[in-house]
Amino acid sequence: MTSPRRRRGRAALAVAAALWLVLVDAAPAAAIDGPEAQQLAELHAPVVLVRAQPRACGEGEPYRPTAVESVLGKEGVVLRGPSGEAIDAPTAADLFDRGAGWHLDLPGGALRPGCQYEAWSRANGADQDVVVYARVADDPEEPGWIVLQYWLYWVFNDWNDRHESDWEMIQLLFEADTVGQALRTEPSATAYAQHEGVEEAEWDSTKVAKVDGVRPVVHSSMGSHASYYSAHRWLGKGASTGFGCDDSRPALTRLDPEVVLLPDEVGTAEDPFAWLTYRGRWGEQHAGFNNGPTGPNAKDQWWGPVRWVDEYGRDTSVALPELGSNVTDFFCDASQQGSQLLVDFLDEPLAMTAVLVGLGAVTALVLRRTQWRPGEPRPIASRRRAGQILHSSVRLVARHPRLAGGLGVVLLVGGALATVLQVVVLELTPAENLADVIDHESALGVPLAHVAGALVSVPAACLVAVALVFAVRDLERGDDPRAGPALRRALRPPSGLLTALLLVALLIVSTSTLVLLPVCLWLVARWALAAPACVVEGLGFRDGLRRSAELTRGRRWRVLGVAVVAIAVASVVGPAVGTVVLLTTAASILVVNVVSALVGLVTVPLAAAVLSLLYYDRRTAWEARAGAGAPSSLP
Repeated sequence: MTSPRRRRGRAALAVAAALWLVLVDAAPAAAIDGPEAQQLAELHAPVVLVRAQPRACGEGEPYRPTAVESVLGKEGVVLRGPSGEAIDAPTAADLFDRGAGWHLDLPGGALRPGCQYEAWSRANGADQDVVVYARVADDPEEPGWIVLQYWLYWVFNDWNDRHESDWEMIQLLFEADTVGQALRTEPSATAYAQHEGVEEAEWDSTKVAKVDGVRPVVHSSMGSHASYYSAHRWLGKGASTGFGCDDSRPALTRLDPEVVLLPDEVGTAEDPFAWLTYRGRWGEQHAGFNNGPTGPNAKDQWWGPVRWVDEYGRDTSVALPELGSNVTDFFCDASQQGSQLLVDFLDEPLAMTAVLVGLGAVTALVLRRTQWRPGEPRPIASRRRAGQILHSSVRLVARHPRLAGGLGVVLLVGGALATVLQVVVLELTPAENLADVIDHESALGVPLAHVAGALVSVPAACLVAVALVFAVRDLERGDDPRAGPALRRALRPPSGLLTALLLVALLIVSTSTLVLLPVCLWLVARWALAAPACVVEGLGFRDGLRRSAELTRGRRWRVLGVAVVAIAVASVVGPAVGTVVLLTTAASILVVNVVSALVGLVTVPLAAAVLSLLYYDRRTAWEARAGAGAPSSLP
């Protein structure tokens, strides 16, 4: 959409607005109350959709847009002043005309919220008292427009940033001189606030979903409460969009808030809306983005609603693919975990510093203890230190680009087939209109599509890995390895492929639940060499597992470390490179996914080469022990 004044261009508007504010004493947008304003606000009351939460303190959106009275006057809430003042259970009167430097401190710790804010807000009835504050105003800077704003107050913001209280809003713009005229016409434009930015759309745009043709639908992102026009996962790369991934996907719960009209002015502390004059922070004091937010009257859109859209508005938000991708999933997870690490550092700086220093020291020690040179892949069957295995594997793959490229075709075809299968599964599920996304009706399609895609892509990757092991065996025997024969042999017998699939399954389980993590890692250390053992020694599935356990005995920590590095190379490097491209360029999601896939053409064979050379290292050591009757000393 183009905003009401966009015709003159953003740059001209920004300059004109700045000159206007400098040269004249411009009045702020003036609120309008009265019966007509109340009627207008109730007519267009938004429908708010939040992520369904099946159980308390579980996955989903635990909070509701509520009245500020759910926190004011409550035991445990403290209004803290810049000079150490502390007012317990402050009321709206206590907030009246307080300036910057004041903080409304809710009970709990914002950096480690757990379930305390959710439980506290439920105890105060905030989840039942669903409210939206409406403000009808004209804008002296832009005559001829009536602005209808809806402000939503949430008790807690639990996203990549964590802070007590959260103010969000949307606004509708009417091409009218009076509220009465606005009642007789439709809005011209809409604007949905998202973090420090705003997305806009014409009222008659197809992306503006409406109930009864007059009530805009707001998809509130889980945790951050940023307002979106539809149900997706959204990419943010800066302040205006947030840094991370907003999520407004199903299953959703519909909210129909009560409309509370804000007055045109607040003159005394006895006014029930005295809190509107408060210019301090609505949450616990913290550094940076975890600080409590300011209220509506401190926002740009409160004073210049039309100019705010002109200066900060954008026509679209970046919706991530419905099924995700390696790159976008990696970025979303990395931004979330990175934010959590920063929050932990701010909460416990000494402890986190000690942990980071300790991890750095251990990493440096491991890197110094191993040996990286020479990194010669020939002879294949020889003893190598961990660093030499990694170095030699890189050289081995680099010296056989046609082999890696031929095997990579299987990865590309497998990825394409997985995508097609996912689309087919989604097409067999109901279309996601407003009725479908309420509660649980459409929550099954995406997980099923992910499973369907994995049933193709994971075996394809394992097939390539086992084929590479066959190619390394050919090299060890002095033959010239080729992709076609290696792929055919990888399927007959299937024991190598099955053991590779078992290894992947163990890694998936270990990353999905902490309870089984130790057991799964122990099994990975025990069975990491099963696939090469099946390929090189012609063993069946069970014999391959037993042979791997025999070869790794006494060196399982080392085997686990090298195996984890190999799997990490195959699964992380491609998405990481794609994420760098995503953040540093204007490339589309499709382009960054292609970049990630091309990197995978190298990293998957590289991981298989690492496990192959690790197998030959352990087998050579085992043969030396068997021949000499004594253990080898090479770690």
